Amino acid sequence: MKTVRSIRIPYRLIAAFSLMAVSGSILTALAQNVQTDTGDLTLHETTTSRGDTGTVQTLTSTNYFSRNAMRRASPDGNDTIIRVDEGRIIMINREARTYSSVTLQELNQMLEKTAAETAETDAQKEAVRQMMGQMMDSFTVTKVGPGEPVAGFKTEKYVVKGMMEMEIWAAPALKVPDYYYDALKMSVRPNPLFDVRKLYDEFKKIDGMTMKTIATVKMMNMEIATETVVTSVERKPIPTSTFAIPAEYKQVPAAILK
Repeated sequence: MKTVRSIRIPYRLIAAFSLMAVSGSILTALAQNVQTDTGDLTLHETTTSRGDTGTVQTLTSTNYFSRNAMRRASPDGNDTIIRVDEGRIIMINREARTYSSVTLQELNQMLEKTAAETAETDAQKEAVRQMMGQMMDSFTVTKVGPGEPVAGFKTEKYVVKGMMEMEIWAAPALKVPDYYYDALKMSVRPNPLFDVRKLYDEFKKIDGMTMKTIATVKMMNMEIATETVVTSVERKPIPTSTFAIPAEYKQVPAAILK
């Protein structure tokens, strides 16, 4: 009997999968302080998951986008700040009142190490792919047509095929910052077994900000599904403190470098 489990998978996928190393060109782009015409944007979203017993859990989170920075404020208190202007990623634990910071130089060193390890993982990669029953790094994004209105915005619907199947509703009126998808590649620890960079490359085909996502992952007789919907959008200046580290927080080593 197939087991169906539901867990929270944010539509921005910051924590959904371990990602392979990103190219040096992406690091260079971020280091050069990428600019965008997108004004400050705050998205409030709700994620609904259903457990094996039929229980329903609803979580809320907020995503902030400015000219050169973005922040995801998660309900579990673990926030991610990407400072494009400073060339670093900051992870904040609001409950523990701690933070960690990773610079582009440190990421470069990690990526070089990962590249060396990748050469030794061919056999492991093939074994995993056979176990999963599909290619882990094959993804396609296809535009379907007009979608349903979400949070007052007209949307276009897209379908993602691959290891993860998704339905995505995007609002063309809300432009994605230039650095967005490249920055997301850098926010999760690389894994030499899976090269899913193609997923983010495919996401660049989507016109506008993602407003609703229904994602399903099927593997080893298990199905993981979740739905995330933007409930409201604010177009007003975001305080600079939103992207700053609180003075009273203590710095700890970055898990992404371990």
